[in-house]
Parts: sequence; C-alpha cells; structure tokens
Amino acid sequence: FIMDHANQLTQSMASTLMLIDDDTGELVFSVPTGPKADELTDIRIPPGSGIAGWVVQHEAPLLIPDVKKDPRFYSEVDKVIGFETQSILCVPLKTRTRLIGVLEVINKIANSAFTEDDLLLLSIFASEAALAIENARVYGELENRLAELVRTERALRESEEKYRILVEN
Repeated sequence: FIMDHANQLTQSMASTLMLIDDDTGELVFSVPTGPKADELTDIRIPPGSGIAGWVVQHEAPLLIPDVKKDPRFYSEVDKVIGFETQSILCVPLKTRTRLIGVLEVINKIANSAFTEDDLLLLSIFASEAALAIENARVYGELENRLAELVRTERALRESEEKYRILVEN
C-alpha cells in the first residue's frame, strides 16, 4: 500500500522499501514494486553501498537525475533483473528514535528526472510511512509477547492441575 502510493505520488515506474537489518547493517529489499519486483524481495545491499547506502550513512535524502553519472550507483540490482535504472530519488525512513531504512523511487514515468518538489513530497510521505512501519513492528512484538503469556499461563494451569491431582491422590 505504501509503495503503490509512493509510485503514484512521484509518478515513478518502480520503487523499493528497504529496511535495515539490525544484525548486519545491510539494506534488505522488503517491498519492491515495478518490473520483476518478485525477484528483488530479500536482496541485500552491503552497508554503505549504493545511493541507498549513502542515504543511510548521511540520514539525508538524495536526488540523482542520471545514475550513470553518479559513482555511488549500485548497478548489481539492475544486473539481477535486467532493468535499467536512469534516475533515483531516495529518502531516509526515520522514526522518532532511529533510522529504519530508506524509501527509493526509480525512473519517472514520463522519462523526465525527479524534481525538488518530488523530493519534498516523498520526504513528507516517508516520515509518515516510517511511523506506520514502526507501529506495525511494535504491534507485532506485542502480539508475540501476548501469545507467549497465554502459552505460559496455559502451562501453569496444566501444572497446577497435575499437582492438585497428585496431592488429592
């Protein structure tokens, strides 16, 4: 949902939501859209690599009108899917307390470059998206904790029942 709206907002052909793996620092393609998106899921980019890696390191957005002229461009992904990236707009995904990843849109539909207006819109959109993603993570963690408490309570009741039967016998 987030990525479909990012594409509509910026009129981009493709986009990727990349989250930081807390253990390795790698950027993980979590929600790619566009041509051959299914082949991109779970691809990992080493820390500091590519335009997205630069955005993570500097916690600042980056607008690249022509990736062929930018030495930071990580062309390995294009090689994997046979896609030609021409322009990129990449913004950090920050919650109140930490950086969780980046949101990247690729190739404007009209074969034009992204603009400063696109950068502003995507930056505002990314801050709201980061909040939604973090809320979903917290909700998932709370669900897991609640499930564990229910299992513990059930095991405790079973143990109490066995002990009661043992004492009665």
